[in-house]
Amino acid sequence: NPRSELDPELSAYFASFGQVICYLFDPDGFFEGNLRRCGVKNLICGDPRISDSRHAVHQLASPLESLALFLEDSSVEIFPSEEDAAEAERLLAGCRLPLIAVHPGSGSSKKNWPLPAWEELLSQLCDTKASILVVSGESDVERVAGLKEAFGSRLVLLDHLPLHILGAVLQRCTFFIGHDSGISHLAAAAGTECLLLFGPTDPAVWAPANPDVNVLRAPGGLLHNLPVEVVRSHLPDFLTPQ
Repeated sequence: NPRSELDPELSAYFASFGQVICYLFDPDGFFEGNLRRCGVKNLICGDPRISDSRHAVHQLASPLESLALFLEDSSVEIFPSEEDAAEAERLLAGCRLPLIAVHPGSGSSKKNWPLPAWEELLSQLCDTKASILVVSGESDVERVAGLKEAFGSRLVLLDHLPLHILGAVLQRCTFFIGHDSGISHLAAAAGTECLLLFGPTDPAVWAPANPDVNVLRAPGGLLHNLPVEVVRSHLPDFLTPQ
């Protein structure tokens, strides 16, 4: 509400920044007005809506061009702290190498490969010499619960890790398999070789642009049309069952 009383603590917090860049969808300008009432002097409002015109990273970075900051490419890299690296080592203690991470979910059921397909693939991966890590977020509870019931201790479940810790874990993995999701972008930014299964969304806009990212697009954009055998054929040789 543009006429409401602003919280003094929040007002001081926002006013403490030399530059604020806002991507909140604010068609009426209420949030922008409140930021300026807080004392924010340098404010750039970006459009959070993504079109199919070019990669999402370039679209989201375009407001920075007013500050003479131009994005040269779409790849992203993370650098975990020593503390995060140590916590990752603690979490992975006892796991045999190589480490393979999978994320069987995403923010939308339409972007998820069917759970029976995941179960078939994981059954084959569990017969390799690798440790299979299943990472998950809040939207993956039901899917991961089914995998836990089916595989038990054959999988290493890493649920709801803070992103900075998860990034350090993924950096220690040799390979990652996932969907169109934020965790897939984190794995790519960690420098891990990725196989990403895409359905209805356009990889040219939404897939990580990092090196060593291989995108497998489902026929017709429907992930239930993607056979397990095809996914298996895109895995590295060391993931062949023993």
